[in-house]
Amino acid sequence: MTCRHAGALLLVALTALLSSCSTHGLSLMVDDRLTFDAPEDGQALALPVTIEWRIEHFEVTRTPDPAEERGARGYFAVIVDRSPQPPGEPVTWFARDDETCRRDPSCPDATYLATRGVHTTADMSFTIDVLPRPADENRREMHEVTVVLLDPDGARIGESAWRVRFEIDRGTP
Repeated sequence: MTCRHAGALLLVALTALLSSCSTHGLSLMVDDRLTFDAPEDGQALALPVTIEWRIEHFEVTRTPDPAEERGARGYFAVIVDRSPQPPGEPVTWFARDDETCRRDPSCPDATYLATRGVHTTADMSFTIDVLPRPADENRREMHEVTVVLLDPDGARIGESAWRVRFEIDRGTP
């Protein structure tokens, strides 16, 4: 009788636990609209590095069109070595915890964001001229660039994010 009660209790606990896991609002489909042309994933390169991509079923523009379906037009955020902002958030989200930036109405500007690895562009390429050196000079220097879509108002469209990783070869010091 005790084993039955323990089994029933375990079943109730598992049901409660699993029912609290929700996928509501998540897009579980593969978004293959964006394809990187360069560099190849994992490629070893020297600075500067140009990231190139192409996109289908997306009109690149910074001009809002209220009649257009949300998600079908906008531009790009290029994010270097960090995670992108959540869906629906603008790139200014990266400054949300910066007290200095909160006191300055012009903050964050493009320079502020660029020093934190966040850039926007309507081009389908982006060149990185400078990357910080790793603390451990003997370690491989790997970097990751993430491209996300922004609507014409600057907010991230959906959950899709495309990533490419590459290694920087600075040669011998």
